[in-house]
Amino acid sequence: MNGAWAAMSGRERRAVLLGIGALASAGIYLGLIEPAGERLAAERALRESQSALLAMLDQAAAEARALRGTSGGGLGGRALLAVCDEAAGKAGIRGAIRRITPDGEQRVRLNVDGVAFPDLMRWLTDLRRNYGVTVVEISVSRAGSPGAVEAGIVLDEYGRK
Repeated sequence: MNGAWAAMSGRERRAVLLGIGALASAGIYLGLIEPAGERLAAERALRESQSALLAMLDQAAAEARALRGTSGGGLGGRALLAVCDEAAGKAGIRGAIRRITPDGEQRVRLNVDGVAFPDLMRWLTDLRRNYGVTVVEISVSRAGSPGAVEAGIVLDEYGRK
């Protein structure tokens, strides 16, 4: 190889060095710069799509806040105690409620004795579905008769835990 280099004229040597430099530059560009640019473009596209998703979720959250308390939920300006009592009457378990007391401004604490477990769960589901009332705490134990339970329940008007 040394002999071939020595046999070349100065002009040929410069041409070979220029070719090696061009190949090295192309290798660096294709191996480092081009892939970095593609990754940067992909990251920008991902950031833009995530920003669009965030804007959509913010809008949906604002709509949900605006709709809270309307259509299919909310107490319609009535007290939580009254709504619980009315719903219990419709579910046929009003007689099983032994004690119902306010627990703060938007919560109610109640004790239920001797109610059929499915009836209790149906009543709680109806409260959630129709009024947006959420069970915050519940403690259920067996009552004297088969299938009957005793329960201590805390309900929240706005579905907060």
